[in-house]
Amino acid sequence: MTEPTRLRARAAAHAAPAAVPDHGLFPALDGMRAVAVAMVVATHAAFWTGGYQNSAFKAPLARLDAGVAIFFVLSGFLLVRPWLQAARDNGPLPSLRVYFWRRALRILPLYWLTIALAFFGVDQVRPITAADWVRHLLLVQTGKFSWLRPGLTHTWSLSTEAAFYVTLPLFGIAAVLWCRRRGWQPRALLLLSAALALVSVWWPYAIHGVRYTSDWTPNLWLPAYLSWFVGGMVLALVQVHAAGSSMSSRSRRWLDALRAAPGILVVVATAVWVMSCSPIAGPLGLSTVDQTTSAAVRSTLYAVAAVTLVFPAVFSPQSLLHRFLAHPVMRRLGEVSYGVFLLHIVLLEWLMWLFGWPLFTGNTLYLFAATMVVSTAAAELSFRFIEAPAMRLRRLVKGPSRRRE
Repeated sequence: MTEPTRLRARAAAHAAPAAVPDHGLFPALDGMRAVAVAMVVATHAAFWTGGYQNSAFKAPLARLDAGVAIFFVLSGFLLVRPWLQAARDNGPLPSLRVYFWRRALRILPLYWLTIALAFFGVDQVRPITAADWVRHLLLVQTGKFSWLRPGLTHTWSLSTEAAFYVTLPLFGIAAVLWCRRRGWQPRALLLLSAALALVSVWWPYAIHGVRYTSDWTPNLWLPAYLSWFVGGMVLALVQVHAAGSSMSSRSRRWLDALRAAPGILVVVATAVWVMSCSPIAGPLGLSTVDQTTSAAVRSTLYAVAAVTLVFPAVFSPQSLLHRFLAHPVMRRLGEVSYGVFLLHIVLLEWLMWLFGWPLFTGNTLYLFAATMVVSTAAAELSFRFIEAPAMRLRRLVKGPSRRRE
């Protein structure tokens, strides 16, 4: 190896992690986003047309809100990877400036436009106060039930995700500093992750009855859904550990066995989701808080189903599921899925008005199909003219390129 080559290799080894997800490494995850957003649109179409009350399939239609769990698992997986890689390789901490700047560019421009569309385009929102603008612009609208305005009720999940963005670096920094002192310890990180996941099991008991004594909505806060994010973080831990050279032969055999059985994993994920459609998961609807054990069961079932479904999209690149999700069409649908998610409620409201359907009436299938078509078209435009230009501003904030010697 020549000296210039050695210098380039050394610089690459000491390069700071980007602190942002590289979607190109896991193309099937884009397609998984498309699946998740279709589930979310379907469950909302069912609610608006009375499918939760009148349909013979009311439980499955309501439980399609598990699409949110898939989104959270994907976020946990992609966003924690740079921190885990730094912990494994004894590398520098990812740049927080880059991390927060790129997260803001990714979610805020289109989100702020959606707020304006809802406030000025949905009749039920009026009157609009300055406090409404401030709460939604700052993503704190989940503090109270009355703060969530029509056309924007689905953004509770974005508020929860933003809370995860803010707290994730605490886990990442702790992981990196711990491994600097003690070496790469995936088992310790796994135990820490398990402890965080248990917060979601404990949370329904901690907040039981709060909604009956106040307007507060702690059932929409990050602790209630932490297990979903942690599920993705555990997948990232397994992937980062497997990409290194320290995984034991026994663990690698287990991983290879799971990799070779994507069909079984899909069946397991489906079976777990079907269990969530039964009474053990409590009343229909994600935001109910009039139970404790059933809320914890539902959250856990969603986490298991989402992690099991995402696993082959990460680890089984030769599977039929992976090829389907990584198809260019599915990847494009996943790429614009954020726009579909944000815009579909406002567009759904307009379609209900256009069809002349009062709330809890109409045809679920027709409304779902129309909302998906219109939302995808609107999302394609928003991606081209809002999201992509905003993401080009990423270069304005850069982290350190290498660690000091």
